[in-house]
Amino acid sequence: MTLVRRWTAFALSAAALISLTGCTQIPASAGPDGSCTPPSLPGAAADAIGSDGAFGERLDIQLAAPVSTHTMQLARAGAGSGNFATESGVLEARFTVASAIDGSPIIEYGDFASTPEGEPVPMTMAALTAQLPGAAAVLQCAQAGERLVSAMPANELFGDIGTMAGSANSTVIFAADVTRVYPSSAAGVIVPPQDGIPAVVTAPNGRPGVTMPNQPAPTEARHALRVRGFGEPITDGEKLTVHVSIFDWESGTEIASSWDASNSVMQLTATADPNGDDGLYGVTSQLIGQPGGSQLVTVVPTEQALSRRGPLSPSLATGRTLVLVVDVLASDEVETK
Repeated sequence: MTLVRRWTAFALSAAALISLTGCTQIPASAGPDGSCTPPSLPGAAADAIGSDGAFGERLDIQLAAPVSTHTMQLARAGAGSGNFATESGVLEARFTVASAIDGSPIIEYGDFASTPEGEPVPMTMAALTAQLPGAAAVLQCAQAGERLVSAMPANELFGDIGTMAGSANSTVIFAADVTRVYPSSAAGVIVPPQDGIPAVVTAPNGRPGVTMPNQPAPTEARHALRVRGFGEPITDGEKLTVHVSIFDWESGTEIASSWDASNSVMQLTATADPNGDDGLYGVTSQLIGQPGGSQLVTVVPTEQALSRRGPLSPSLATGRTLVLVVDVLASDEVETK
């Protein structure tokens, strides 16, 4: 499963839906008390960088003189709140990359990921680590409301494409406004397993795996909550932000997952109509009335997968009974214009 992405002058633009056709370490998760310790990377270069502009609207870098560093340096500003951006985290942020000589932009201020219409969409930390490893290192343990300003060698920010910004060892400035951090996975009360529904186990970062029942593949759809979240009930027409992993019933193998670094989370419109076109084989109809933060396990026969729009290409869905594990990270009312 490959998320369609487009780089423009290094800036990443990501499609809202999944379509299928040498990094700094970041924490695997927040601590057992929900805390997360951000990196402490002070230095003269970071201290010499000024920034101007309203949070989330503009970020201009100001330098009294050129700065240079052989290691990452970081300064944090603003009072963050809410979820932490961990290794398995999902966030929205606006960023810029600037020259360390005069502060002029190398990448203009804008969203990490956006729809073709320019609307911001979430980015997983895994995908960000694969694309801009230095940015992911700066954003570890970040919270919504924080502005982060850093100086680092170009190859530390851009990884293998660092030389595209000039000398691989030249200093660049990366700065970001963190506008939203989502939960990393579903969270709530685990529901007792149901007969005929695959059993789900999760890795420490929340990524699911499944064990199939010792039964023939069903010919009709099946659905069950595995986790009942703590959020408000999901309503028809809300925008859902979800992690999705898809498995083959017969083999138990994972076919595709939004947890992969090459993909990102999906954003869908929930529909109460099981035959509706939600982009997920009509599965969101089973989430209507369920609390936000839930995890749904659903079995989709191949006929349903082929007759409704979903994240898998027809060639991958044909002849397979699919098992989807859907983590609801957020449900948002859609503003009418």
